[in-house]
Amino acid sequence: MGENALSGTGPAWTSGSRRPVIGTWLKLDTFETVEIAAAAGLDFVIIDLEHSLISTSTLSAMLSIAGALDLKALVRIPDHASSVAKVALDNGAAGIVVPNVESVQEAESVVARVKFPPLGSRGLSTSARAGRWGLTEQSAYMAAQNSSSTLLMQIESPRAVHEAVRIAAVPGVDGLLVGPADLSAAVGSTAADGTASLLAALEKSCAEGGVFLGTAASADPEQARRLLNRGYRLLAMSSDAVLLRGAAAGLRAGWKQLLAT
Repeated sequence: MGENALSGTGPAWTSGSRRPVIGTWLKLDTFETVEIAAAAGLDFVIIDLEHSLISTSTLSAMLSIAGALDLKALVRIPDHASSVAKVALDNGAAGIVVPNVESVQEAESVVARVKFPPLGSRGLSTSARAGRWGLTEQSAYMAAQNSSSTLLMQIESPRAVHEAVRIAAVPGVDGLLVGPADLSAAVGSTAADGTASLLAALEKSCAEGGVFLGTAASADPEQARRLLNRGYRLLAMSSDAVLLRGAAAGLRAGWKQLLAT
């Protein structure tokens, strides 16, 4: 496990108490969602650059606000080779979520890009937000980034499930984030039993290996309870767009009911 993962307790900011943490995905191109998430008391947000059109300027504002409000903001990068990862970390991201990691070699390649020596070979600049605009001494900045920035690998395929514990053991990796929808799509939409058995095998092997597990989930608290009982400690529940859609649909349904009475 990575240097900031304490034998199954995951990223340093999840604390040694092993208290589960909840957050949500941010997909809308507006920084106000970060303020709302912080005001609501969420532990973290994941800013999604894989499936959204969030601009660079909005990302910068989101990370600035998250830092000011002490909200952990992770950034899901679009792909393994993306240069967005180091830019996001330089500008205040609490960590990086990497999509569709299937092997130890892929995990090692990502670590090389986002961690400083001796863990990786990330290029150095202290002149952005995380380096206090050049005020942080270089060696202190490198050490702080290596020890405190979170790196989560997404498990989204049968191959990744079989390699999960080995992926999590790569130095610099703090834990795994399971993508149940992508895993289901990879297995086949009619193979629900196959997906369930893969998830059960993954959860068992990760529990035995002391691997920190997170996953995407709906806003249903009963589903959250079940996931916690299965060993997950980080729940990325719903998203800004889905929560807004649900509230709008509820408003419309209430209005239709009112007109019908």
